Amino acid sequence: MADAIVSILLENLSSLILKEVDLLVGVKDDLEELQRNLSMIRAILPNAEAMAVKNEQLKVWLSSLIDAVYEADNILSDWAVEAQRLHSIGCGQD
Repeated sequence: MADAIVSILLENLSSLILKEVDLLVGVKDDLEELQRNLSMIRAILPNAEAMAVKNEQLKVWLSSLIDAVYEADNILSDWAVEAQRLHSIGCGQD
């Protein structure tokens, strides 16, 4: 389940990177770094989920990770809306 949630966040993040989010100074690099970090997390999630069945601390960590991913997705959605708004009013155009 966590893998699916992180995958969705990665797709949304990729979409933002491809859009004109770089209107905000430095955001593109930060988003690309976040994308790399999420890709690494996604790589270990299958093992972590399997181990969480027997490890309560890992289960709590995965639950916190899912909450953080949802929060990050909300933030990225807000950024996408703001980037679209700025683009529509002509900010950041060359």
